Amino acid sequence: MLLLPPFTIGCGDDTAARLTASLAPQGIKNVDVTDERIVASCALGQTAELPAAELERNFMGMAKASKVTSVGRALLKECDDKDNAQRKAEGLKVAIADEAKRLGITAGADDDATKNAICDKLTSTLPISAADRTDQGLKNTARWGCATPPPVEELKTGAWIVEHGKPVGKKPGTHFLRLQNGDGEKLTFSCTGKKTTFYVQPKLAAPKKTTILETQLDAAKAAKWKVRPSTDGKALFFIDVKAAARGLSEKNAATFIPAGKKATSSTFNVSGFKEAFASLPPACR
Repeated sequence: MLLLPPFTIGCGDDTAARLTASLAPQGIKNVDVTDERIVASCALGQTAELPAAELERNFMGMAKASKVTSVGRALLKECDDKDNAQRKAEGLKVAIADEAKRLGITAGADDDATKNAICDKLTSTLPISAADRTDQGLKNTARWGCATPPPVEELKTGAWIVEHGKPVGKKPGTHFLRLQNGDGEKLTFSCTGKKTTFYVQPKLAAPKKTTILETQLDAAKAAKWKVRPSTDGKALFFIDVKAAARGLSEKNAATFIPAGKKATSSTFNVSGFKEAFASLPPACR
């Protein structure tokens, strides 16, 4: 808070001069006092204004020193508020331009149009999983005022769903192949650039030390596929992604059985995987 020096009453009304002298170190200048109002120019060019009645002049037209001090503080506060708001607006303008550049977006007619384009791009690249989608959606809302993202449509049962993600700036989009069986179990292949993952989500979480899946493709003898379980055991990631993808090509059924006495099998109708896989970018294959 500004500590204004004590004001003294001199001959003539020099209120404007005294306010200017006290507020100048704060960047506030050009204080003008009339019968109706008190106006000052703030540091960043905004205007602060108060009614002249705040000075409570006496019958000789002189203002009390305490009232002049009070008016000086009020002008300072109003200028601080306006200057801070202007700095925030200018900072947001720069942030909008930087984010648009990062996302490869051409700036719109105004900042609001550019923010809408940013939100459209960010929403289109949100994660598919509900928790991650909600978390990132809230961040986009807080940062850019984006609308709450719509939920992802539930996976269809018994057919591969192909999802092509859009790139964000220089970061490539993430592509997915998703399959869900009648028990709600899921088989997912994802690819971002050349980074690929392939995993199964059985109905029951697998033991934490599960490293092998007995995998039967059609009527062939079961083979041992190496896997790495997620921390919660709800997903089993295939170690050799390319081998797993080749294994499912031109097959109709795949059954996965984790090692263990209480393990239960997960069976999928994987027909159509070859065609779905071929629709992915070359880097994914």
